[in-house]
Amino acid sequence: MSRVNSRDIYLQLPKPYSFASILGFGSTGFVCSALDADTGQFVAIKVVQQMLSGEDSSLTLIGEKQAGNHLTNIVKVKKVVYDSFGTYLVMNLFPKSLKSHLLTWTSHHLSITQSKQLNQILTDIANALHTLHSSGQFSGTLKPSNVLIDSQYNGYLCDCWGLSQQHGYLLKNEAELETLCYRSPELLWSNESGTAAGDMWAFGMLLLEMMEGGRIIDGENPTEISSAISRFRVSDHVEHLAKSQRTLLSHLLAKDPDRRWSIEDVLNSGKLPNFFDSISLNGGSAASPLVVLNRSVSHKETAIENQYTEISRLEDSINAQEEEMKNLREEWRALRTMKAD
Repeated sequence: MSRVNSRDIYLQLPKPYSFASILGFGSTGFVCSALDADTGQFVAIKVVQQMLSGEDSSLTLIGEKQAGNHLTNIVKVKKVVYDSFGTYLVMNLFPKSLKSHLLTWTSHHLSITQSKQLNQILTDIANALHTLHSSGQFSGTLKPSNVLIDSQYNGYLCDCWGLSQQHGYLLKNEAELETLCYRSPELLWSNESGTAAGDMWAFGMLLLEMMEGGRIIDGENPTEISSAISRFRVSDHVEHLAKSQRTLLSHLLAKDPDRRWSIEDVLNSGKLPNFFDSISLNGGSAASPLVVLNRSVSHKETAIENQYTEISRLEDSINAQEEEMKNLREEWRALRTMKAD
């Protein structure tokens, strides 16, 4: 997909939505934040560009199917909108994702609060997978950027509405290279968009990254990433962990999908609720209470600064849009005056 600038996207969003900022790119389009003029609230919109001509019945079913279901820890599509440019999936806007949080946890000892937050997010992801797998569906795109976190540190799985299953696994851009890093060994060279067993591998990789605070599998291209997955051995990463932790990760990251635990196995094991208690990332030793407190304060200050920066950027965007609307009104008045004369 060719990259488009913010003005193009702003002009292409249907009413009542006004473009605010780009949140990310994917295989079927991009995600942006937007202001809903009807409610005065910001929302997230996944823009699926020209996937099919006319209204996509499969996307219509997404909205209808979700409207009648209670989706545990899965981002719900509130509305599906169409125009000549594409299809728009309107959702709630979340303040953060697991991907951004992984960076702040690198090499730092976890405070009690952070451990509880991680345990909550991990359990929520598992509940989301259970909702999908128990209904015969799968995610196929489980990765840190698709785990969204609200202000109470509840985790929600997004981008699991069946798009990858209906339209195939497409390797088009950097976002899809990221998805490949969480693809299970048996699916590396498969045309399948995913499986429930593939989700469990990705879940195990997410869990391992949440513990180590960074990417486990990486590469500049599909060949490098596939080679890294082929060489990966879970035993290289879990030797220093407690037995219960080693057991869970070893079963999730088993290269044989028949030996890999299902989401029911994981939930029945009882190992999730307290998984991150007393864990020091990257094998580091426990820090003193004062150091932990200082790091916690530092993290909060950074979070506040990031939120302030985001608010300032959104205000600038809104001001620019208001100025553009002012100019359009003036042009409209001038045209009416000319027409009256």
